[in-house]
Amino acid sequence: LDVAEDLARAWAPVSLGEDFFWCGVDPHAATFAGKRAVLGNLAEAKAKLEDLRRVAKAVAEHLELWWNDSPRNALRLVEVLRILQARRSVPAEWLSREAVEPIEARVRELEGAIRDRQDAVRQLVELVGNDWPAIDAGAYRRVFDSEVSLTEKAGLQLVGDLDAASLSERSAFYGNAPEVLGRIEAMAWELANGLGLQPGAMTLDVVDRLVTLADLIGAKHRPEGDWLDTFALPKLDEAINVLSAVVDSYREKAEALSGLFKPSVLELDLESLRARFETLHRGIRKLGGAYRADKRELAAHTLLGKTTKAVIENLPQAIEWQQLAKELKAAEDQHSAQLGSYYRGVETAFDAVVDAIDVAREALNLAGRELRRPDVLRNQLALGGEPDPDLKALAEELKNIKNDFVASAQQLVPSAQSVLSLPIDEAASWFRECAPHIRVLATEAARLEELAGRTMHLRAVRAALEARAKAHEVDQALSSNWEQDKALLGEAYIGINTDWERITSDLEWVKKLRNAIDAPVDPITAQCLLSCEMAPEPLQDAAKSWTAARDAVLDHFERDRAGELVQVLESSFLDSEELLGRMTDTIGQIDDWVAFSRARNRLAELGLGEASEHLIHLRVDAQEVVPAIERAVLAAWVDSVMESDARLTKYRSDDRDALVEEFKNLDEKFIDRAAGVVMEAANHRRPKTNRGAAGIIEREGQKKRRHMPVRELIAATAEVVQAIKPCFMMSPLSVSQFIPPGLRFDMVVIDEASQVKPADAANCIYRGRQLIVAGDQQQLPPTTFFEAVSMDGGDEYEEGQIDEFESVLDLAKAGGIESLPLRWHYRSQHEALITYSNYSFYDGRLITFPGALDEAEDVGIEFFYVNGIYRRGGARDNPIEAEKVAERVLFHAERHPDLSLGVVAFSEAQAATIEYVLDQKRRERPDLDRFFSEDRLSGFFVKNLENVKV
Repeated sequence: LDVAEDLARAWAPVSLGEDFFWCGVDPHAATFAGKRAVLGNLAEAKAKLEDLRRVAKAVAEHLELWWNDSPRNALRLVEVLRILQARRSVPAEWLSREAVEPIEARVRELEGAIRDRQDAVRQLVELVGNDWPAIDAGAYRRVFDSEVSLTEKAGLQLVGDLDAASLSERSAFYGNAPEVLGRIEAMAWELANGLGLQPGAMTLDVVDRLVTLADLIGAKHRPEGDWLDTFALPKLDEAINVLSAVVDSYREKAEALSGLFKPSVLELDLESLRARFETLHRGIRKLGGAYRADKRELAAHTLLGKTTKAVIENLPQAIEWQQLAKELKAAEDQHSAQLGSYYRGVETAFDAVVDAIDVAREALNLAGRELRRPDVLRNQLALGGEPDPDLKALAEELKNIKNDFVASAQQLVPSAQSVLSLPIDEAASWFRECAPHIRVLATEAARLEELAGRTMHLRAVRAALEARAKAHEVDQALSSNWEQDKALLGEAYIGINTDWERITSDLEWVKKLRNAIDAPVDPITAQCLLSCEMAPEPLQDAAKSWTAARDAVLDHFERDRAGELVQVLESSFLDSEELLGRMTDTIGQIDDWVAFSRARNRLAELGLGEASEHLIHLRVDAQEVVPAIERAVLAAWVDSVMESDARLTKYRSDDRDALVEEFKNLDEKFIDRAAGVVMEAANHRRPKTNRGAAGIIEREGQKKRRHMPVRELIAATAEVVQAIKPCFMMSPLSVSQFIPPGLRFDMVVIDEASQVKPADAANCIYRGRQLIVAGDQQQLPPTTFFEAVSMDGGDEYEEGQIDEFESVLDLAKAGGIESLPLRWHYRSQHEALITYSNYSFYDGRLITFPGALDEAEDVGIEFFYVNGIYRRGGARDNPIEAEKVAERVLFHAERHPDLSLGVVAFSEAQAATIEYVLDQKRRERPDLDRFFSEDRLSGFFVKNLENVKV
């Protein structure tokens, strides 16, 4: 605290604020020699400041800048003069306009455009030669538009390696393509009509089908007319499959038996003959006529004319042949009509039939749904028709024209496949649209080749024309903006031959000068600057001298403080002069600063640096420094105790609230469970039968009248009574009245012992084995209001006298019984209710707890001053005070109708007066009557002090 007092006495650096000029000064400056050196440095700085102001004024007037207001601007003038020493010939407008960025942008634009032109010319010379100016500048736009149209409208992308000849060939093909396609389409429609077809759209694929269909006119095996029907083909397939199989089997069997039998053998009953030869014509029966008859019948149909053993053995094969003949007959009956004239029994040429059916199938596939006149197609393809010989020739010619066109298209059209798949009229339109654009490309390529004297591919043609267009565009732009650009850039701009490095250097110099003079400036100043020939040395020397003198002063201060001072010293000549003068006048403040720094540093060493710096930051009054430092020390001590004591770690309100809530819940559970535990223990002590003492209690309970006196009943049943009711709570008078003398208790507890006289407690004490006396000597003693006599109240000691104690509590404490004081007070919901008693009677030893609310309308103690008058006559009351009390009672009855209220007066007379006044006022407020109930626990009362104490 001594150091804090030192700091408070040296509080000038804080209290004076900006008027204290010596903050941060070196402590050595506080000596006599130090102060003398400081004063010398201040005088030197003043002189050099005046020299600098004089020279700067002359330079500023010459340059029309008028920067003669501060040392900082004087240094800027030096920089301006240095830049002007290397002045360049530039337009004055570059200094007077708002910004040079537009000039730089225009320079970059022009330089880029001319560079692009040079690149374009270089490319033109490489591609075409020195005669490139002869190229039409608009040719690139024509070529570009044509290529865009070919790409976007026709989807055609020409490769870049096509030369003029290739482009001319394509131009001719594209130009003739519509006519050729028109001819193909006309011939195709003619052929379609001749074949009875009506296609939806004529395409080259349809042309191929028509030509292929026409080729069937000259087929070797022409189909029957009714075969040209899609419904007939399945039947034909079935007929050919069935008949060819049966005929092949029949032919195979006939060929196998051709060396034994004639075909007429199939007319015999071969099955019967085989049966007779196998079963009847055996042994002696061969001599019979039947045997010979069968042999003669069979021999007539053999190739040798006799029935040999081989003939008889092959009868089963002949029977199979006969069966095949029957199957053939059945198949012919069902299917031969389908084959028409092509069926000739076993002699039928089925290969020819199959070929004819294939012709019909192919014709139907080619015609498809486009067949509108089947009779016309049958006339051209079927047997019995009269085919038109011209159709065959037409188809052949159409095929040749179409194939030639497709071959050329596939070679000359990049997207040939997609174009050739279009309807012929659409393909013709596509070629018609592309032709003029390809013609443009071919024409321009030919012109360039002629000019260059060599073959040029389309890629090179594009590049040359684009370069020519670019060069022309730049020439046009330079020409149209010549006057404006010349005025903007000055004499250095000479068009395409401009030295851009020079202009760039000029701009860099101008930007440096503009930064130094805070451009823009007015035109007059700009002319003065560009024509200035003044040397920078005189002003530079004056500035150096001032800087050296200034730094000599600043060397006496800390770096941060020196930085603050230099801002003021450089801001203006007037401020610098004033500051140097004030510092000279307040040289004595150096001592204040040294004392202030010493105290502040000492506080920092003691760990109070943060506190002192906070006070400095707030700029508190000097008289507040010591209390604030003291409070910081005490707060740090509290924090240290709380950190070192684990019991104080959980002091957050949430933690404390949670702990209180947990204790409350456990306490409520304990209270709820305690009654049950007691009842359970008592129930275990109950007698098991109703005999003896238990029977007496049972019998007395059943009686309606003439009950046994309680004292006698307890005496007769003492053991059972104490078993089921081990705890009695009674007043001293009730103990003598109801409990027999012989009944003993383990413990006797006398509560509120300060209110119990020794004589009243004696009848209780002798009945117990242990005694607990609970009370408070600071409370009022037992009342003597109703006592008629008392012992001698003298203060002198007499031998053999009986000791007189007001309460059993006083007697117990005088007897040396061990005392256990209770220090915690928690009943008062507001600390003010117990504060007076705590400090007046308990010497402040009670531990109390502040309430949640310190100030409110309904908590704590509130004092109402009343200018009352006590009537000392017969009334012995205070009516004015009673009026105020009644007023407050009605106030609480209206504001807090749900709360109870009690009024305590110091005398019975005052209590009666209060009740009288209150009754009078209640007549005016009948709505508050429900508040004034006389319920013992929650009602309203007015009592004197003696009655309340009792």
